[in-house]
Amino acid sequence: MHSKRKTLAAEYEAVDLEDTNGFSKRISFDVQRLRPQDQYFKDMAVKRRIKNVLIAYTNEHAVEYDSSFAQLISPLAVVIRTEADLYAAFSKYGTLAHVAAPYHAVWYAQLSAHSDWMLIGACNPMVCLIYFFRTMQMIDELEPLNSRSATCLTLFRSYLPELHEHFEDQEICFDTCLNPWLTGMLSAQVPMSAAIELWDIYLSKGFFIHSFVCISFLSTMKDELEELQEQQEIMSYLKHVPVVDVDQVLVHAENLYSTSKSIL
Repeated sequence: MHSKRKTLAAEYEAVDLEDTNGFSKRISFDVQRLRPQDQYFKDMAVKRRIKNVLIAYTNEHAVEYDSSFAQLISPLAVVIRTEADLYAAFSKYGTLAHVAAPYHAVWYAQLSAHSDWMLIGACNPMVCLIYFFRTMQMIDELEPLNSRSATCLTLFRSYLPELHEHFEDQEICFDTCLNPWLTGMLSAQVPMSAAIELWDIYLSKGFFIHSFVCISFLSTMKDELEELQEQQEIMSYLKHVPVVDVDQVLVHAENLYSTSKSIL
């Protein structure tokens, strides 16, 4: 493990951290807005580490920067505190993905052992790294966003018809309000402890369950959303999902999955 980390650090030293593709301003804007409610992300060193990794990632992989990158990297940035390891986890998932499957239970056990989610930074960084290699591979294997959005919309109409009608009455575009849930895997919308717990679930069960998790969250928020009569109020509410029991959300999501085959 030690030699592998030294190799990762050496490789990162050779990475171009200049703003080669002109994404620096966009990345800075997203990083500055990242989880403002969490004290950890107010630390300038944390912001700088995330920004550097995202610039390096877009340079080395010649990809267009997307705001979802900042959301996806946020849970990882909590548990991996060195820049080189963080970069490796976000960009080189393929090298160890085949050995990652057994580690989700280790991650969850470590998370559950602490009442304060900030303390999980003490986790073995290579365990977190291997965990994330598999996570990123599974994200890479997801259906295109438009397919996932269509699935979510079908589930929304079928299982929450009254709330769907309310959204239509308020002229709320489904893609605009819920696509951020799909692209960022709810990393920006739920408390960090819930985000990490969700990722553990996705690793063990597969990311196919995420659309059903989104509908399950909407179900828990249904009464509050239906009371809101202004479009802007609804949109704002959807950006910050209330604290809920993730286990109950998952049970509901699995029930939706088992009964949805006739409509999908």
